[in-house]
Amino acid sequence: MNNELKYLLTVANYHNLTKAAEKLYISVPTLSRFIKRKEKNLGHSIFKKTGNYFELSNSGRAYINFLEQVYSLWQKLTDDLANDFYETNLELKIGFQANLGRLIISDILPHLNKLLPNIKLYTIENRLSSMLPMLRNDELDVVIAFDQQNDLTDLETSSLAKGEVVLAGPKLPPNIKAIKKEDFNYPWLDINEVRKLPLLDLRKNSYFNKIIRNYFLLHENELPDNRFTLTSISDLLLAAESGLGYAVTLDTIVKLNNCKNIKLYSFDDDKITNSLDIIFKPSTKNKFLINTLIDICKSDVNHKLPGL
Repeated sequence: MNNELKYLLTVANYHNLTKAAEKLYISVPTLSRFIKRKEKNLGHSIFKKTGNYFELSNSGRAYINFLEQVYSLWQKLTDDLANDFYETNLELKIGFQANLGRLIISDILPHLNKLLPNIKLYTIENRLSSMLPMLRNDELDVVIAFDQQNDLTDLETSSLAKGEVVLAGPKLPPNIKAIKKEDFNYPWLDINEVRKLPLLDLRKNSYFNKIIRNYFLLHENELPDNRFTLTSISDLLLAAESGLGYAVTLDTIVKLNNCKNIKLYSFDDDKITNSLDIIFKPSTKNKFLINTLIDICKSDVNHKLPGL
């Protein structure tokens, strides 16, 4: 077990720095500085402190769970290496949607590179509809994407997170009221409130464009007057963060892109959900590498979305 995980688990078990430091054979100031440094790097408190009593916070539990998964993955890889499974000529071709760029480029690829430094990695960023033929033709080994009602019956999927379709944007103005509604995760807006909002739109015939068009046509028999039409999710989120309007998107996309200044609102009569999946062919020859990628993705996504 690595020291980071060992230190945090020891404090969590003993609920006291002095007893934990004695067990770890280190000084109390050293252990205290370690915890403060970790909490500063994370931007969250790992422990709730009452006098000398230390108790894990919700963020702390999520972080320790993340470390345990990473450690388990390291242990599994070490065992495979010991059994001469690893080969230096292996390669993995990964496709991913543009709305996952921050997660894939900042977290998953560096993590995978660190675990498997001799593996050749190839990546492509594209629409799911364009990547599925490449996957079926063995031009890609795996695709990471939100399923958008494509036929995947001949493929295998591993779900990473479920998401709710929401309106994302700034805090609501005073004249617009949201309510609590059963089965929805966020403050809910009815059609009379939604039509008062400045809406941002994604390119025509995109998944989210179809959702908002169907919503307005069903309730009002006319389309909304969208002031901004953008071509990418990243631009859509940037416009929402800048207070220019409200975008139809997934809550998981907002959270995976670390959009802290965006508020989320539920709408529509029925909750629409979507799944972030890893998609691959059942007959793939790279099952070990794909399983390793799945483990990494689940660890990173769980770390970013502990409540989903």
